[in-house]
Amino acid sequence: MQLERATRIHRGLFQEDFHVFHAYFSKGEEPIYRSIVNNDHLGSKVILRNGLSFWGEDPRPIVMNNRKYVLTQRYVNKIYDVQNYVVDIETGEAELYKVDEPDFFYGKNWSPFVYQNKLWIINRFDPFTLLCDGKVMHQYTCKTNLPIANNNFTQYRGGANGIEVSDGVIFGIGHNTNHSRQPIRHVPYIWVLDFNVTTLSLMDMPDFPSDYNLCDPTSLWVEDEKMYVACYEGPDIWSTENQDYISSIYRVDYKKCIEKYSANAKVFQLSGSG
Repeated sequence: MQLERATRIHRGLFQEDFHVFHAYFSKGEEPIYRSIVNNDHLGSKVILRNGLSFWGEDPRPIVMNNRKYVLTQRYVNKIYDVQNYVVDIETGEAELYKVDEPDFFYGKNWSPFVYQNKLWIINRFDPFTLLCDGKVMHQYTCKTNLPIANNNFTQYRGGANGIEVSDGVIFGIGHNTNHSRQPIRHVPYIWVLDFNVTTLSLMDMPDFPSDYNLCDPTSLWVEDEKMYVACYEGPDIWSTENQDYISSIYRVDYKKCIEKYSANAKVFQLSGSG
């Protein structure tokens, strides 16, 4: 089986302290999670496993040079005025991630990964934009013309962090947002970035085994030679009251996933045409 639920954890109702968005480095460690303060989306905090906290939300875990970090986003004034930080989870030290281009659109739902001992970030999927060392990597930019969900964001959003599964091949899982139906639908999809042939592949997973309308991948990791993805799941968007939310962890056989879904993949050559 290419996808199988490993565990499900009930996280309570929205009216309770909202601790549903969990990011994991392993099943044996305490997760890092988002907490919404006073039901205010702009007042979200990231609670680190040692009790330290940082203003922001949606932590994405990365391990770089044997040290653990999370990439977080913080809404400053309104939902699309966003700052992004790299946070050391042992010290709570947060560094603002700055891009050295004027009027750069930072946005949200970044997907971080480590490649050649450096932090890389998928900033957005349309146009596909990669960041490294605070610079836009224009040689990998590509116009994808993917379908639009709302507010000029493509349906294909970031999600969990990526993992290098073989030399120069990064595997990740994002969420596909469908606003054409109510309630809104979030379905995981696979992205594969291959630096060897400079391609981006997007693979839909219509049969992802979630029982909920919203299934947002939060973190991806390898443990005991098995890959896992954690997902935030619920029947409706986070701000809907009287809804049950859970966190689920799924085992992922990424080779079988690619074998199964690659026949219908969207493949883009990254030629710097964006």
